Amino acid sequence: MGNGSVIESGTVVVRGGRIVSVGAATAALAGLPRAESRGLRQIDARGMTLMPGFIDGHRHIISGNAEQWFKDAPQRMQEFLEAGYTTLLAGGGPAEGNLELKRRID
Repeated sequence: MGNGSVIESGTVVVRGGRIVSVGAATAALAGLPRAESRGLRQIDARGMTLMPGFIDGHRHIISGNAEQWFKDAPQRMQEFLEAGYTTLLAGGGPAEGNLELKRRID
């Protein structure tokens, strides 16, 4: 953590949709009530890999036929999410189209 090293048997604590603690299980859970006693949801992710959302710092989000793009936008944006992208920065294209897309997402 902080240096790219792997955290074996790690724990991620999420509260209100935000990550509040990451680390070895004992450190991440220090001071927190036991999940079972609080009715919290636990996910056993043994053998899996947890990664942060990806950021694309230069994406031409809208290109070509704008009318067709707006029709396809929900599916295209869903595809970005499914590929792991949580943040896209418009690297070009019509500003009004990018702003309209942002309004739709918000």
